[in-house]
Amino acid sequence: MFWLTTPFLLLFAVLLPLCIPQWNFGRVLIMVGLELAVLFLLLALFGFYWAVRALCGLIFLAYFAYLASEFAFSGKTFSLQGSRGDASPRNALLGLIVIGLPSLWFAVLGRFSLRPPSTPEELAAAQKKYEEQLLNPDWGFYERHLKRPVPTALRQLYADRQLITMQDIHADAGGDYPINEFMPIDEENVTELGETNLEIFAIAINECGDPIYLRSGASEPDKVYVTYHDGGETEVLAESVEAFVEKLKGDVGKKS
Repeated sequence: MFWLTTPFLLLFAVLLPLCIPQWNFGRVLIMVGLELAVLFLLLALFGFYWAVRALCGLIFLAYFAYLASEFAFSGKTFSLQGSRGDASPRNALLGLIVIGLPSLWFAVLGRFSLRPPSTPEELAAAQKKYEEQLLNPDWGFYERHLKRPVPTALRQLYADRQLITMQDIHADAGGDYPINEFMPIDEENVTELGETNLEIFAIAINECGDPIYLRSGASEPDKVYVTYHDGGETEVLAESVEAFVEKLKGDVGKKS
């Protein structure tokens, strides 16, 4: 993402000042803000977390300045009516509330949640619980949920401690499909993913949190699917669990 986006951001940063026919104090301030936004975005894409907070702080300042400008200098009166595309006191206030204040919250706290960050002890306990569940699959629940026997290849996959506990790996099925982590085979996993009323069983999630799963049904084949959250498109990753595991091991072997 960094290397795909960086050339366009740099081009934008270089060309934008050249598009201003006449400079004044206000345009200088706007240009400085935009150039800083590009810089913070580049640093954020490169992995500097503080740059994300700085960018959010800049967004809040931009909406605050917009609000101040509309109320103090535009000469317009506040009205609940009007187009959402026009510059107006109402739209400035809405922008500050909907975008500016959440950006300020993230800039100050570094998160949107009201819950405080987890302590190292809590993170360690959660990781231990996850690994215990992952390494002790409830195959009886699996068979009841999918209404058919467990594929031998899936049992072998979950018996491979080194492979099943790996994260950020790929199963190549006509292209790279990132696996963020494998999911425990138990009822708690199904409930957390909201699958109780869906005819699927997730065995992993990709880097975007999309489920990689098998479909339920006594006559369903053991194909491995993924459904993407942006649009709901479903794709077959592998024609069988055996093929999925084979490609997965091959991809892991290439990495090592």
